[in-house]
Amino acid sequence: MRKEVQTAILTASLFVGSCAPVIARREENKGGGETNSKVTQTTPEVPIPVPVFAEVYVKPEVETQSDEVLPFLYFGQKNYPNEKDFGGCTWAQKGCGIMVGAMITRTDPITYYYKNFLPYFESIGKDGASRYSCGSKLEDHRAVLENMGYTFVEISREGSTLDQIKAEIKEYTENGVPVWVDTSIDGGDVWIPHFTMAVGVNDEGTIVFNDPYFGENLPIPDERIDIKNEDGNSKTVWGVYAVEPPETTD
Repeated sequence: MRKEVQTAILTASLFVGSCAPVIARREENKGGGETNSKVTQTTPEVPIPVPVFAEVYVKPEVETQSDEVLPFLYFGQKNYPNEKDFGGCTWAQKGCGIMVGAMITRTDPITYYYKNFLPYFESIGKDGASRYSCGSKLEDHRAVLENMGYTFVEISREGSTLDQIKAEIKEYTENGVPVWVDTSIDGGDVWIPHFTMAVGVNDEGTIVFNDPYFGENLPIPDERIDIKNEDGNSKTVWGVYAVEPPETTD
């Protein structure tokens, strides 16, 4: 039986628009009519200058807009080419987490980052994990949002099937609750680490996103999302969380 191994490697310098400075390696072993894929990630030993994303990435044809209007805010990271994080990367390059945080809090990226995100860590006298990195970390955003009264409800529980996760996404979003998704998106030849926000599931069963980089109200096919293990269950690295707003009192 012939075994084919296909490997795609992209250094951190190509991950503009992603949220983690890593090298992603995708391997596909094909044989016997089955295809098994896995993605491993390592941190580069030396910093590499970041090129313009448009020079190395061509959007797939699936990037079409949904006609359905959903009750969620949208902010695109490419609209912030001059704002930088503590690691020196611009929000246009690695600001997806900031955009998702702003969409969830229904403020705007400037307000979320400078009036909520950074002041939280100043108030506790401790730096977040994001402070010295290029991009931001889910643990930091979660700490900030929970301090603001938001509640993270994990949907991607170990053993959950994709259909179960989609059903919960649909239920939460139909009740106006956004869903934070921590995953990797297939950009063609590589998997790009990314934060995005699910805002629904359409009639075809495709998850719809307000994606900070790729666009608003955007259906992204399952095969482009790092979703599941070979047995069909969700990966622990595919993090899906409904983010319930603070309780209000009349």
